[in-house]
Amino acid sequence: MKDWIQFRTMWTPTLIQMVFIIGSVVLVFLGVREMIEGDERSERLIGLAVVLLGPPLLRILSEWIVVVFKIHQALEHLRDEMAD
Repeated sequence: MKDWIQFRTMWTPTLIQMVFIIGSVVLVFLGVREMIEGDERSERLIGLAVVLLGPPLLRILSEWIVVVFKIHQALEHLRDEMAD
C-alpha cells in the first residue's frame, strides 16, 4: 500500500495492455461493421483497412508507452543496486 501511495508501483503498463485488448476488439468490430454496412466500395475498403491496420498500429502505440515504463523500472533497479 505504501508503494502505491508513493507512486512506486506503476499501474499504467497493465492498464495499457487492457486498453490494447479492448481497443483491438472494438477496431475489428467497427471495421467489420463498416465492411458489411458500407454502401460504397470505398467504405468497405476503409472497413478492411481498419481491421487490418488498426490493431497493429494500436499495438505499436501501446508498446511505445510501455517502453517508457520499462526504462523507468530499469533505472530504479540500477539505482537500488548502486545504493547497496
